[in-house]
Amino acid sequence: MARRDLGLCTLCRIICGHTGQPTVPQLLLINTLGRLVTMDIQLPNDAVTYYPIVTLNAGGQVVPAQAGDTFSVSTTGTAQLAVAIAPLPVGSPDGPPAGTPSVEFTPLVQTATDVPFTVTDADGLTAFDGAVDIVQDLTPKAIGLDLTSPVTTPQPVPTQVQAGVAGTTNVAPPTGATVKK
Repeated sequence: MARRDLGLCTLCRIICGHTGQPTVPQLLLINTLGRLVTMDIQLPNDAVTYYPIVTLNAGGQVVPAQAGDTFSVSTTGTAQLAVAIAPLPVGSPDGPPAGTPSVEFTPLVQTATDVPFTVTDADGLTAFDGAVDIVQDLTPKAIGLDLTSPVTTPQPVPTQVQAGVAGTTNVAPPTGATVKK
């Protein structure tokens, strides 16, 4: 997968602001320069995938598109990927409603990397540039953690002190340990 370095101003809102459950979510990382880095969207080669289109205001908030606005999508990778603007099919009950304008991705090859695409509109909004990787197998193989979305809840401060931690007193060495003086 190729990394794409994109400005933090709007991309985070595009990904975090929509309510659907994408088939293959993009992995987000913040690099040391404070810019958003996103991996290419991974598309399974055995499915047509739809991503809802959202529009953003100057502050990066998701807002409704202007009435009558029309969208276009293009790719230079036409041998690897067909793209079109299509109504979102019926999907997740908590996602955007069916019929929402979306980008339809249809893989034409078994595998490809860094296939670019651009979404534009008739009102002249800033375009969305992205890229996809077409992959063969998205069957889960390992467990990971979403380190971008931790959730914490309050709890009382623990009263236990970890044995052997500097600053503690009367800590006996582990059984069989040799204490040097």
